[in-house]
Amino acid sequence: MSKATDGTFVSSGYGWLARIMLSIFAGNTAMYVVNLAILQVLLPTRVESLDSVHKVEILGMVTGIAAIVAIIANPLAGMLSDRTVGKFGRRTPWIVTGAIAVFATLAYMAEQQTVFGIVLGMCLLQASMNTYQSAIFAVVPDRVPSRWRGLASSMMGLAFPAGSIVGTAIASRFVGDTSGYYLLGGIMLATAILFVLLNPDTAVSRGAKASRVSLIVAVRQFFSALSHRDFFWVFFSRLMMVIAFMSLAGYQFYLLKDFIKLPEDVSPTQALVSINIFAMMAMAASTLLGGVVSDWLGKRRFLVFISAMCMSCAAVIPFIYPTYNGMLAFGILNSLGFGCYMAVDAALATEVLPDPTSQARDLGIMNIASAAAQVVSPLIASLIIVHLGGYASLLICSASFALLSALSVYGVKGVK
Repeated sequence: MSKATDGTFVSSGYGWLARIMLSIFAGNTAMYVVNLAILQVLLPTRVESLDSVHKVEILGMVTGIAAIVAIIANPLAGMLSDRTVGKFGRRTPWIVTGAIAVFATLAYMAEQQTVFGIVLGMCLLQASMNTYQSAIFAVVPDRVPSRWRGLASSMMGLAFPAGSIVGTAIASRFVGDTSGYYLLGGIMLATAILFVLLNPDTAVSRGAKASRVSLIVAVRQFFSALSHRDFFWVFFSRLMMVIAFMSLAGYQFYLLKDFIKLPEDVSPTQALVSINIFAMMAMAASTLLGGVVSDWLGKRRFLVFISAMCMSCAAVIPFIYPTYNGMLAFGILNSLGFGCYMAVDAALATEVLPDPTSQARDLGIMNIASAAAQVVSPLIASLIIVHLGGYASLLICSASFALLSALSVYGVKGVK
């Protein structure tokens, strides 16, 4: 037995290691299956079916409002998880509750045919999804020793391409068929139940309950992590990176339909699925290698820098070559960079947490970078597309955000 940074006892045998790593992979994959199926296919096609003329503006509004909910829900759920006591531990109740809420929300969304109904559904989905995410992300600093966190981060990062491939494949099969929503919800719920059964949490006694504090003190403590230099620069780097990624990912369907010159026998949906397959294979390879190599080298910042630069260069390719092959090259290089970035950055984030007793809360604050990017990226992207030169300008702006992410990581001084 050994201890994670918060003093939680964790097993050190290879049987335990294989189980926890596979569970982390599966638990995160289910989350991305749902998120990416909705965001990349089901939501854009549903919005287009309601209003094909104003689809860009509506999609930006829906995703922007929903992401505001995510900004609040993730650290709030993390804080509540940190303060949870009882025989099921801190994380299990929130993993299961979040998954149940996701299933119920997807059942609601399946029947919505108005913009208001879609907005409400996306807000509920982000609230429930971030409740689940805040708890399952905290499993890594809770139970995984530092020497294995690069591998754990690789499992988390590898879940993204796996979730993207499975999610877009399911969504493409069920476009216009509401049963796809129920299938996605079932995957999420079944995976959550298996996760907590295979990895039971440690009971927390009632005496460990955190003391009450005033509202002002609670708010100050809530955001205190951002006052730490290293935490702030990792936060800012992630913010820029996710803006770079999401500003294109959220509009990739429309980009393929309205900007890229596709072969006559290839539809935007077919192009999206085929590009995603190659891109996600590239992401899977770089994600796995990125985390393992960062553990071996003991260096995180350099790999984060190189990854972000790859993404910056990738966004320029379809600007120069607005063809299917150009988008394919973009997808592969962009995914190589993003996969490595997310694996290594996730490990880096666990090493700049300032308070071992509030790890889920502080990881929730860190995840605000991702959620905040989801707020601003669709709004920024829609403004650029409509007012500042269309999709070509969007590609250049995405490259610029990735460059800022690469440069800002060298503000971190306490981690190599």
